[in-house]
Amino acid sequence: MSVKQPLHICHFVGSLTDTVLNDQVFTNIRAFPHPYFEHTLVVLKKSKIPSTGTIPNHVSCLELDLNGLLPSKLRQCHKALLALKPNICQTYGDQTFPIQWVAHKRNIPVKLHFYQNPTGKRGGFRSWFRQWMHRTLSYSSDFVIAQSEADKAWLTHVANISPERLKLIRSGINSRQCCPSLKAIDPNVTNHFVGTVPVPAHRFVVGVDVAGQSKASLEVLFDEYFAACMRSPTFRLQTLLLVAGNNPHLNQLRRALKNQYAAEEQVRFCGRLKDKHHFHSHIDTFVCLRPQHSDASVLEAMSMGLPIASNRIGNDCHDDDHPICWTTESGSELLQDQLLDLFSDNNKRLKIGRASRRYIQDFHNQHTYHTRFNTLYEMAKSTSIAEGTASTQRQRPHPTQFNR
Repeated sequence: MSVKQPLHICHFVGSLTDTVLNDQVFTNIRAFPHPYFEHTLVVLKKSKIPSTGTIPNHVSCLELDLNGLLPSKLRQCHKALLALKPNICQTYGDQTFPIQWVAHKRNIPVKLHFYQNPTGKRGGFRSWFRQWMHRTLSYSSDFVIAQSEADKAWLTHVANISPERLKLIRSGINSRQCCPSLKAIDPNVTNHFVGTVPVPAHRFVVGVDVAGQSKASLEVLFDEYFAACMRSPTFRLQTLLLVAGNNPHLNQLRRALKNQYAAEEQVRFCGRLKDKHHFHSHIDTFVCLRPQHSDASVLEAMSMGLPIASNRIGNDCHDDDHPICWTTESGSELLQDQLLDLFSDNNKRLKIGRASRRYIQDFHNQHTYHTRFNTLYEMAKSTSIAEGTASTQRQRPHPTQFNR
């Protein structure tokens, strides 16, 4: 009796220090679980931040710690692919795109590259090199995955990737799991706890996840929030900024806040949280610092029916159909004006929150996400059966194979 082997997927990432990219990779892994799929996470560089506790179950992790010039790095990746023998090779971000060429040479059945929109503005030689790299290496991969219309537009019109190789697959969110819960109103309850941080039940709570955010984005967040406090004494007395997630710039900014004008009553830090649902259940609005990115934390907040206030200055946010791009009473795009509008208008807050949840159900449907990826993975299954490998046991590589 033949035993059907799981499809083996290798996920190549530059490092585990990018929490936003980690969320994307781990979401993809959890969507296709063991025993039908086998996952190996290949990390090119040593991670300064220990992330092993966040890696999903039943996932093998290989850290190559690549050094030297590009040809030497590609040889090490070739050895890894030779030993692992995956059915599918998935690369994430610009750093790992050259591995698609190696996978092409190794005749890996399915090769997928996940485009990642870089943070910050890039111009000059770096911008030209990114365009050239995507044009050149896209022929090695079977498909390049875009997660938003903006990403698809850049890959189509700037990188000139052919429509046959480009797939738009938005992140999938389980809207049944990430849904607003009914709240019992108890006048005797004065605080809810998010982690170990007490959150006043009577305050208007502004939530934000700072993991993976730049120092400039965090400075804008605090400046805009306290600008709103200065403009409205009622806003200052009745609101709380609840900051979740870890960030290397956070300690410096916290010291600056203590030295200036921020009291504990205005800002509280709850650190990294495993239970995001609990966090979203005790906030009234969520702040998105990079509206051009499809961060998992923002999508989960939208699925929870929360209105989104965003940092639109210097960012591309011109999609009128997107619930993030709603209009303030004054027509201003400043974050402080959005916070003041949401604080003062309960009906508007509910309307935008419903639109956010509906957007997730329509465009980030988990079933659609799973179906589209499964269609691509079926290509590997058909190739495996055609080569007669469906019933053969794939040998696990010995660790020393990577050092030969």
